[in-house]
Amino acid sequence: MPLKSLTLVFLLFTTVAFSQLEASKWYFGNGAGLDFSEGCAMSFNGSVINTIESSCAISTSLGALLFYSDGRTVYRADNQIMENGEELLGEFSSTNGTLILPAPGSFTRYYIFTADAAQNYFVNGVGNGINYSIVDMNAGGGNGAVIEKNVNILNQGSEKLTAVKSPNGYWLLTHFQNSFYAYPVTAAGVGTPVITTIGPDISDFRNIRGAIKFSPDGSKVAICHSYFEPVLSGELLLYDFNINTGVLSNEQLLGNDVVYYGASFSPNSQVLYTSGKVPINGGQETGNSRIFQYNLQAADIPASRIQLADYLSSPFVNLAGLLQLAIDGKLYHSFSGIRLSAISLPNRVGDDCNFQYRAVGLGLNTSSLGLPPSNEEYFRNIIEYENLCGGDSTLFSINTPQIITGVQWNFGDPASGIANQSTELAPSHVFSDVGTYTVTAQVTFASGEVEVYRVIVKSIVAPDLMPGELFQCDVDGNIDGISQFNLFDALDVLFIQNTNVTGGVNLTFYESETDAILAQNPITNPTNYVNLSNGQVIYASIAPSLDCARTTEVTLNVVLGEPLEDIELLICPSVEGENSSVVQVENILDALQDIYPNTLVRLFESLEFAGLQTNEIVGSVLFSFNDPNILYYRLGEPDECIGIGKIMITLSDPLDLENQELVVCFTEEGTVLEGPEGFMEYEWSTGETTKDLFITEAGVYTLDVTLFAGCSGSLYYEVVAGLELQVEVEVEDFLQSNTITVDAYLAEGTIYYSIDGGSTFSTSNVFTDLPPGIYQIAVRDEVGCNYITREVEVRGAPKFFTPNSDGYNDTWHVINAQNYPGLTVEVFDRFGKQMTSLTSNSPGWDGTHNGKKLETNTYWYKITYEERTTYGFFTLITRGDL
Repeated sequence: MPLKSLTLVFLLFTTVAFSQLEASKWYFGNGAGLDFSEGCAMSFNGSVINTIESSCAISTSLGALLFYSDGRTVYRADNQIMENGEELLGEFSSTNGTLILPAPGSFTRYYIFTADAAQNYFVNGVGNGINYSIVDMNAGGGNGAVIEKNVNILNQGSEKLTAVKSPNGYWLLTHFQNSFYAYPVTAAGVGTPVITTIGPDISDFRNIRGAIKFSPDGSKVAICHSYFEPVLSGELLLYDFNINTGVLSNEQLLGNDVVYYGASFSPNSQVLYTSGKVPINGGQETGNSRIFQYNLQAADIPASRIQLADYLSSPFVNLAGLLQLAIDGKLYHSFSGIRLSAISLPNRVGDDCNFQYRAVGLGLNTSSLGLPPSNEEYFRNIIEYENLCGGDSTLFSINTPQIITGVQWNFGDPASGIANQSTELAPSHVFSDVGTYTVTAQVTFASGEVEVYRVIVKSIVAPDLMPGELFQCDVDGNIDGISQFNLFDALDVLFIQNTNVTGGVNLTFYESETDAILAQNPITNPTNYVNLSNGQVIYASIAPSLDCARTTEVTLNVVLGEPLEDIELLICPSVEGENSSVVQVENILDALQDIYPNTLVRLFESLEFAGLQTNEIVGSVLFSFNDPNILYYRLGEPDECIGIGKIMITLSDPLDLENQELVVCFTEEGTVLEGPEGFMEYEWSTGETTKDLFITEAGVYTLDVTLFAGCSGSLYYEVVAGLELQVEVEVEDFLQSNTITVDAYLAEGTIYYSIDGGSTFSTSNVFTDLPPGIYQIAVRDEVGCNYITREVEVRGAPKFFTPNSDGYNDTWHVINAQNYPGLTVEVFDRFGKQMTSLTSNSPGWDGTHNGKKLETNTYWYKITYEERTTYGFFTLITRGDL
């Protein structure tokens, strides 16, 4: 039997199921980034995307970032926009909005696929569909460039994209209405989709949200349908997938009681995880966010569902956040905030999977709902290990449903002597020192197939912990020192006190030290734990790796406070819609600050949130005209509690503020910007607090106005200085049809022209068919900063003459010829014979040649003056033709 080698890279604390690092860097949320290239989730700054859901990134096989995207813009590794990398047809709020796949058969080209979004249909019912663009890293001077953009492969689509390795490249899978579209992506390009019509028909575009996900081995597909209409609800369905044909089959409905949103399989493809929110109030809104697990090896898969987490989340967001495997073997859950939750052993069924709430910090950045999808085969993994505390035994195991007949282990630790090798199925090993080791397992299966797995592990030093304290308010009206605590707030307290605790940790709480040491009877409701007494001591078990745990005390202190009086506020919205309005939190806080000066005030959506100090409202809040607008405010710093009260908000009319764009003709005296009338307070960006502002230079000036406490707004004045106008005049004269052309230049704005001294103006700079004479040219700009005049003469010659001795038009010559010294005029008949020649001092031609009077006819003239020659014609009319 040939030896088949499948390399698995374990980096630091857990398993990596492939030997390459294309998916080692994540860019998502509001500038959030995680780097898995050294084995654990390490946050970094520098990402320039700000996205709700959609994001993707791709690195080299050695982990060097190539580029990333939010589905609309492509960014290079240096965070600059890639050449031709703008205006992709993705949408930042699309569930699986964008996904990158290497182009099969190429080392430099990559596909960026973009999904549709519900928002695209809101205006006219037409979406962007499913599209792809191609990046070539050899283009753009070696920085990469988008060489093809927005190639459509499905006219209308959903927010669902997933991909997995196929025998010939990849399968890209999406869903629309009642069909799945499996596109083969091969060296020949993106092929014709294999269409499987199966499952519910999602015909309302408002219901196209929710994730789709391949299992890492490509054998199964899970899909979440997040229904917003007619009420909030959802479905989670499971299908078999034929990786050779692209056909889906064997539909199973796993649940329809939750607004299902995120889905992800375990690395060994045997367990399924999903996120969702429970509909409440008849499906008009949603409650807490929940994480569920399904055992795909169970005889009754729907009945195998267990709930791993149930925690408070914003009632204003009806989606529970996405789930995504990473190359460190962990499964991550995204929700708004500065941390992600994690499942550190997702191959395991039940609570052994080790769900960790708020396990991984994002540094200075925040997540939203989305995480970057990728080729799911990257995350395939069947090997696990636990306990990396230096000096303790590390336990290794293989997690696969296949029958194993033998394993040959090498721990990469020759200093440990004969203990460096083992043939046990689940051995343990004490590493000789803290550090990094390469562990090899040669696995023989009952089928006779042999696979070799290599992993990199790092033995670490356990944290040296100190006790911490949590503070909470007692505001339920019963001053007894009892309140609700979110025990995970201790994570931040312990991080502050113990700087050697970094990266993701598993934090578990116990009511007794014995339970903490034995890891038994954990507190089951850590997000809303009610203390037993004021000053109660509980115990936190902190594991910086899978289970390198240490225990410390956390004291729960309740600060006595009293419920505050309800407050009614009149607040003006900043943006008014048909049935709702956006209100700036700053306006509400300004009104409260007048009531509670020199006191920290924070806003929350519920009394429970205010008590737990979670989901603080910042930025803005959406209020409905039809519902009571109630919020809760909390006074005091996080470690104190003056009190919590209720706010009932009435919306006033929105402020009528209009931004100004002005072109100003600056003089030495400057000019004045006039603020709107009728406001109580004014504050300019320059610091002045007067209604009007005197300025002497162009720029953007911002004015903040306050009508009353809780009703503020801003407008800006964009002031542009009037530009200098440059004018040149060109005259074409001595012609039958004379022309004046006024060439004027202004950097921006419209120019107006006049040849009658400004009596009439037009935007045309060319004046034709002009008789000889003096013209008063006037040129101005549209704002009146420039008004330039020129006087020009148009010279000419008569169009006819009548040599009949009546004293009128008896001779022909250039008009005012005596004013043009050096002028010469030659007259020819139509055959080119010269009739006469004239100078500036000559009398006019009398219509004779060689003493003979000529008959009525047309004659040509040639005028030479100041190095310019002009040709024209005129008519001689005799008496008989008059």
